[in-house]
Amino acid sequence: MLVACACLVTVVSITGLALLTNRFGWSIYLELFSHFQVQYFIVALLFACIVLCLGHFRILLGILFCSALLSAQVLPWYVPAQMGVQANYRVLAANLNFSNTNAAQTLTLMNREHPDLALFIEVGQAMKAQLEALATTMPYSTDIASGSGLMLYSKYPLTDIQLQSFGLYGRQSLTAHLNVNGHPISLVAAHPLPPVEPRLFQSRNTLLADAGDYIKTQTAPVIFLGDLNITMWSPYYQALMRKTGLTNVRKGFGIRPTWPAVASYYGLPPAAQTLIKPLQIPIDHCLVSPKIKVSNVYTGAETGSDHLPVIADLWLDKPGVT
Repeated sequence: MLVACACLVTVVSITGLALLTNRFGWSIYLELFSHFQVQYFIVALLFACIVLCLGHFRILLGILFCSALLSAQVLPWYVPAQMGVQANYRVLAANLNFSNTNAAQTLTLMNREHPDLALFIEVGQAMKAQLEALATTMPYSTDIASGSGLMLYSKYPLTDIQLQSFGLYGRQSLTAHLNVNGHPISLVAAHPLPPVEPRLFQSRNTLLADAGDYIKTQTAPVIFLGDLNITMWSPYYQALMRKTGLTNVRKGFGIRPTWPAVASYYGLPPAAQTLIKPLQIPIDHCLVSPKIKVSNVYTGAETGSDHLPVIADLWLDKPGVT
């Protein structure tokens, strides 16, 4: 009985923490706990199994009720939003990590996935030199955005390329436009700093707010890519989505966590990634305007970074279609 009661208290506590931080996690200390909704749900299910085995069915009902509350943060991401959507445009976003100077895995990934647009994040000069091999199939690219290491490669011409200083501390982001067979697209690429202390927390939040203001000014459909150092359960993420009206490409395709990916980063055997997978969270994102439909979303192979790439197959509506 004591073990069952301890399980109930634990599940009630994490449920309260999950729901509180999801709605009211505006401080750096509360928001940190908002990112682990999947883990909270898994823990609740594990405790439910323990209590079931112990045969304490009244306590089990309480745990199942909490599990149902937690599931509302996770399961809707797996409910198909659109059925039978075709794809005519593939985008890839990959944080390569500044400490990663070998592009071999990245080039293998590109040869396998053949994206039409690729955003690379944390690109250093050594990595940039190796990525020039992509120019034969993706002839249009940007220079590195200093600080964030952002770099775009595209099969279609990029125009109006600009470095935007978003956020309180002027973190550089990339913006550009392109036309894909008559489909005008506005691109925004960003990499706010990880919010590990109050100043960086403020930097990330103001960068997202400024990026949202920029996106609101765009008349063409928007693709917003980047390692945003935030999950879908943060109130700051939710504020961005309300402001811009964008949609996360994950909707209907699952959580697709991207960080941490430790196997190739630390030179560990692939089995190590299986062990760390339950702890991963989705902080790399592709957000799109409603006119852009999503056919599929998945994470790509490791690139020697601590992030997994995000790959999205999109359908670009004809101009004028709402």
